[in-house]
Amino acid sequence: LQFLPVSILVCEKMHTLIVAQNQLKHLPDSIGRLENLQRLFISNNQIEELPASIGKCHELAKIRMNDNHIQRLPFEILYLWPKYRPEGKPTKRGKLKEFLVARNPLLSPPITAFEMGGMDRAFNLLVEEIMKNPELLESKTRVQ
Repeated sequence: LQFLPVSILVCEKMHTLIVAQNQLKHLPDSIGRLENLQRLFISNNQIEELPASIGKCHELAKIRMNDNHIQRLPFEILYLWPKYRPEGKPTKRGKLKEFLVARNPLLSPPITAFEMGGMDRAFNLLVEEIMKNPELLESKTRVQ
């Protein structure tokens, strides 16, 4: 499988999407339509980035994306983190409890943040990056 068929993305009540061990290079931006998605398993692919719309999948509790080519996480991933509270922005509370990223060349946040401090440490680094570079927040206002 090299791409997700559009027909999958109209299944708005879908709870689990397992497309691990394929040759996916990207996930479509329309993945954000899957607002009931609770588990996303995309390990062992060739994915280079997650779409910003992933932040609309507020029910996501597990993401497994080991063994891909992802270097940067979109800032919108923070909307899935239960501890994220953007200033002055009412948002649904995220439910993400498991986020597996091993064997990705992550630079932002660095893979070592996940390895040494877990998801909380890595996501705190993303928040710090936003605070240092407010211009990065342009896309943040699109996802809520």
